[in-house]
Amino acid sequence: MFDWKHNNIGHYNGCETVLLAADFELDIENASLLIDALPDFFLVATSNPTAQNLKNTIETLDQELQTPEFGFDLIRQHLAEILLIQFLRAYSLLNRQNDNPVNWLGALGDSKIAAALHLMHNQIDHKCTVDSLVQAIGMSRSAFSAHFKTCVGIPQLQYLRRWRMQIARKKLIAGKRVAEVAESVGYASESAFGYAFKKVFNQSPTGKIKMADPHH
Repeated sequence: MFDWKHNNIGHYNGCETVLLAADFELDIENASLLIDALPDFFLVATSNPTAQNLKNTIETLDQELQTPEFGFDLIRQHLAEILLIQFLRAYSLLNRQNDNPVNWLGALGDSKIAAALHLMHNQIDHKCTVDSLVQAIGMSRSAFSAHFKTCVGIPQLQYLRRWRMQIARKKLIAGKRVAEVAESVGYASESAFGYAFKKVFNQSPTGKIKMADPHH
């Protein structure tokens, strides 16, 4: 859900400046996965290859904010989504150019690691190992392990465990049984699942699930 709060236009030193403020509402269960990967402040310089696209989207959004024509609410919402994605692209690109590890967000710009993340995200009910990942993306085991940690910041199996537990907690909050959830995220036993869950969230999956997301 995206909610654009207000649009202010001011004039400073003879140049027009458009100020757009926005609130982005995220699922509380997974919010830290994105927030932890972002800085408190990020400036997109005009030299960034994505700057022109951002500028075009902002200008179009500004026009829609000032012109309440038919369908403007829907257009604003989709433009907000596009603007957020373009911003994330700009941040990811800059950090790749500077060789900075930026968690999973920056890793999406690396074709090999992005392919591995895609497999992890879409096959959580299967046994995912380093060997299966390197075979799928065409890298050696040692090169993949080192490159994944450089790009994402943590080892691949630690990332996979955290991703699975995020999905598992959402299912538990929705009222699913522990045994059913354990199987759905690739665990053959409740005990193994419970150990992994406690490792990530410091609580048992059979206890009262906390809504707040701790940083790990």
